[in-house]
This record gives sequence, C-alpha cells and structure tokens, in this order.
Amino acid sequence: MMVWDVGYTRHFRVSHSDNEFTRDGHCYINGIELFWSFTKRRLAKFNGVSVNFELHLKESEWRWKKQPDELAQELWQFVKYY
Repeated sequence: MMVWDVGYTRHFRVSHSDNEFTRDGHCYINGIELFWSFTKRRLAKFNGVSVNFELHLKESEWRWKKQPDELAQELWQFVKYY
C-alpha cells in the first residue's frame, strides 16, 4: 500500500486492476471519478479549453450536483447583487 502525506490529509492508492476500489470500506473514489466525468462532458462542449482552465473547473464545481432551478435561482441572486 502506498500512502502519501501532503500536509493536510493522507491519500491511499488503490489498484483497479486488482479489482480494488476502497481500503477501509468507507472512503471511495467513485465521487471524484463522477465529478471528472461530469467536468469532461462539460468541457467537451467547448472542444476543450486552452485558457482559463481554472475558471472552467470552478464553474463545474459550482454546477456539480445542483438542480437546474437551483442554478437559475443562484444566478438571479448573483445578477441582482451586481
């Protein structure tokens, strides 16, 4: 087992080729894989991005697991504020 210590949390590497997806039965990587799948589908609409990748990534993070009406409500609040 490989353990990384990057100062804020411990990271474990799992081996998908050995049909391993979790070590302790509580922490899974499916969430991050779903987020990246969602993000890649969004970025495909733009044929990828060459500039402002961080902003596109932040927008995907903002949109992640939100309902369309919730997004519209937050956008209107933002527009009214500014």
